[in-house]
Amino acid sequence: MDAHLKHGKLEFLVLWKGYGDKDRMWEPEAHLDNSRDAVHKFYSKNPSAPRKLRGIDSKLLNSLFQTMPKNLTTTSGIWSRLEVEP
Repeated sequence: MDAHLKHGKLEFLVLWKGYGDKDRMWEPEAHLDNSRDAVHKFYSKNPSAPRKLRGIDSKLLNSLFQTMPKNLTTTSGIWSRLEVEP
């Protein structure tokens, strides 16, 4: 099992019983309601695996971040003020 966030949605890479490794697939968290024990076991073995943040307003969270400029050379010149110590 593995986990990742795709478009802000938590998905798990699962291997369903009776299927082979080539049949593993990414499933949304909602599809694992009957597999809560497997999910808890996964997180106990992988505590740094991605988790969905609950109880956080997504608009507030998104307001904390800015889009990076496509061309960093057109930024406000903050890099020109950096000095290198000998």
